[in-house]
Amino acid sequence: MRSLDSRANPSNARMQIVTPRFNLETLPKRLIEEQEISAATFQRALTGYARRLEKLANEHGGRLRAHWSTAQVVQQRFAAAAKGGGLPTSAKDYGVDAWQRAVLTLDTLRERGDNDLIHEAAGDPPVLVYESEVVLDGRELARPVNYVLLRIKPPPGVEVFDWKRPYLIIDPRAGHGAGIGGFKADSQVGVALRDGHPVYFLVFRPHPEPSQTLADVMRAEAAFVGEIRRRHPDTSKPIIVGNCQGGWATLILAAANPDISGPLIINGAPVAYWSGRVGENPMRYYGGLFGGALPALMLADLGNGEFDGVHLVSNFGMLNPGRNYFSKYYDLFANVDRDRQTFLEFERWWGGLHFMNEAEIRWIVEQLFVGNRLSRAAKRESSVDASWISRPSDRRSSSSRASPTTSSLPSRRSTGSSTLTPTSTRSKSGANGSSIWSMKRPAILASSFPRASRKRNMRKSRPR
Repeated sequence: MRSLDSRANPSNARMQIVTPRFNLETLPKRLIEEQEISAATFQRALTGYARRLEKLANEHGGRLRAHWSTAQVVQQRFAAAAKGGGLPTSAKDYGVDAWQRAVLTLDTLRERGDNDLIHEAAGDPPVLVYESEVVLDGRELARPVNYVLLRIKPPPGVEVFDWKRPYLIIDPRAGHGAGIGGFKADSQVGVALRDGHPVYFLVFRPHPEPSQTLADVMRAEAAFVGEIRRRHPDTSKPIIVGNCQGGWATLILAAANPDISGPLIINGAPVAYWSGRVGENPMRYYGGLFGGALPALMLADLGNGEFDGVHLVSNFGMLNPGRNYFSKYYDLFANVDRDRQTFLEFERWWGGLHFMNEAEIRWIVEQLFVGNRLSRAAKRESSVDASWISRPSDRRSSSSRASPTTSSLPSRRSTGSSTLTPTSTRSKSGANGSSIWSMKRPAILASSFPRASRKRNMRKSRPR
């Protein structure tokens, strides 16, 4: 992985895996190598298409058989209703019910549009349902960023203890706004608050700061974690929860700053972008088949240096077009009397679009979606290596006996997961002066709050 800064040193360019170009002596060898690469690529593409067609044939064949079985049952019911004289009444009841549901569905979509206009007019604030206070504004840092650290205020009836390990929740900045981790009571924020933990939330403004890079964002996140530790000096290091894009950002933060963070909880984070089976998992093909970084750079150029998050949201939808364009609205139609509010709450977050700088989206596309360098951990070209991350040693005050929970992240050697355990000492420094932490044994990736361990830790973490 190249430097997070857009000003990467050209000397760090990756080693050539084929014969150098523009050399007359090696030109024949170069041509043979290119032909072999092209043939292998063509063969893999054909294999992928063949497997995809086979899967489509099997799935749609099964659906068609199920459809005709259902149609036969429906036909029998129609015949029975017609014979008994109840067909006109049933048809009338169905028509009235369908008309009412259609009106309610259209009214829900109208309200979604009104909510989007109101949300945009308010400046696209986070969709948190909890009150909060600003702890640290990223615009005040040496390298300004559009991130803001909030402390969540507990709702009435909920008590938070400062001696408990704090949580920091990092929401995804992938086209949407912040707040999905706390947009309802039964959320990550709600679970942590009800367990008595102080909760901090990382949000961001719609537009990035000029010349902002992902390296600046990582340094700002490190400053935010440092501020949390300053406010809670007698507790264990904070638990950092990374959602989706915030997950791999959390991994980079922990790899570059292994001494400041506690356990990591990574939820739905794309880390191994090339994973999956040939012919399936469309994300692994998008980078190569749709022009690599060119579309993102062209759209950022058309946006005067800013990349509109609507394009990322559109890509998410195209991963499952049937769901995006049809079944989502059919589900609303079929259950509009029950799911209206849930639909509106989610769409309020889904429609709150944010922007990135060209340097940020370029790094994401080239280094992650196309390069897959976070999971490959190409050390010869990287200033950050995910394998440096381990469960941190828990240096805390003697007045607290809080037991750390398990830290984890996906292994760079597989598409599965692994738990990382600490080394007793720091053996050497990385390219950026950070400690290198070694991986010890495989275990399980934490995909949600550790419910089983919370009660146990609560009993152990009360101060003397």
